Amino acid sequence: MRRTIPFLLCLAACSSAPVARREVALDQAHVEFLSGNYAHAAQLYERALPSLPDVRRAEALCWVGKCRLGAGDPEGAIAAFTEALSAGPSPELRVEVHYRRAAAYNARWQPVEALSDLIRVREAGESLRGAAVRSEEYLYRLAVTMIRAGDWKGGRTVLGEVMARFPDTREALDAKDRAGFDEFRVQIGRMRDPKGMPGEAVPSAAGDYLVLVGRFPRFADAVREMEGLRRTGFPDAFVVP
Repeated sequence: MRRTIPFLLCLAACSSAPVARREVALDQAHVEFLSGNYAHAAQLYERALPSLPDVRRAEALCWVGKCRLGAGDPEGAIAAFTEALSAGPSPELRVEVHYRRAAAYNARWQPVEALSDLIRVREAGESLRGAAVRSEEYLYRLAVTMIRAGDWKGGRTVLGEVMARFPDTREALDAKDRAGFDEFRVQIGRMRDPKGMPGEAVPSAAGDYLVLVGRFPRFADAVREMEGLRRTGFPDAFVVP
């Protein structure tokens, strides 16, 4: 028996060593993500994937998706989030993955696909949704995506809900600005002093100015204008309803 106990202790220590290394790698991946080193963080998460049980694998894939989205690779993010949904995520994580995949679809200017994910988030109920995203943020993103997908009336109704339920938030101020639009425009900036900027300076509810270019009845036309502006010196241009 005296010889067996040290052997068992050694066996336990040896079997726990890979787990310990895996957890260290995941901790380091989190640090890299929080530092904005998204490419390196994604590599660390991906290295840990083969040794993870399903639930942890889904979590790591979600982090990979967040890394790719942070690095400006929405297509890669969509692939990672889709794989996470197939890996058996918990109900709470499933809601988060759908929300974040919607963000990736919106970054690729695919509002119909984004809206499908956001509806899944809504169907999950407020308690699960609240664990993944603030209610005011979710409703604002839902409203904008509905408008981009062609549902102006429904989107404006949700914008009204944001203003009524969360009057003191930035989302409510943005909703107030958007609610008056009946067309798509391209925003190239938001600033206190828009002097010298091209486009139209529109006073916002926050006390500054939205610098907007063009007036488009169709979302696709506004996207083409946005892409042109991004190529000619306005890399942060984006479409707003």
